[in-house]
Amino acid sequence: MNIDAGSLKTLFLLAVLAGVSCGRADSVGDYPPPDETNLVALGSWAQSGPLQFRVMKVAEAKVLETQTKREKAPRGTRFVLITLEVMPAEKGKGSVDYPASIRLLDAKGQGYRPNSNRFLEANGQPLPVEIEIDAGTFVERVVPFLVNEKFTPLALRCTGSEDAESCYFALRKEE
Repeated sequence: MNIDAGSLKTLFLLAVLAGVSCGRADSVGDYPPPDETNLVALGSWAQSGPLQFRVMKVAEAKVLETQTKREKAPRGTRFVLITLEVMPAEKGKGSVDYPASIRLLDAKGQGYRPNSNRFLEANGQPLPVEIEIDAGTFVERVVPFLVNEKFTPLALRCTGSEDAESCYFALRKEE
């Protein structure tokens, strides 16, 4: 049987996609690298238990505009801003019934999160933790991640409840 390089690459990418859609990313060892060549469309939905997720926009910034001030990224870091729409699986409600957990991942399944100590924790240390978004508060929200300049965000992991299977998005930056 004669298999050319293009066919072999396609088979590998299909295997990676199958792993991403079926596996959980609770440790570095069981998370295959996201497929950069076949990104999830920004308009598609993915479901995780009782919630549906859609990535609306992905952008980068050196300054984060907050309600009270402009927060500058410390030296060697940048903000990755992800506009995420979250809806109940039963659409039409005004709020989300369950909390959501959001994790920005690199190829090793590690990520960063914003928090009150972001300036102390941002200097190059991967934090394999998630951003928690409370129930009943939003349908669309910009989720800011502070990441090291060397950190390459490749995927977003979203979970709608503790017992739900996670869903994944490969990310594409808006130019």
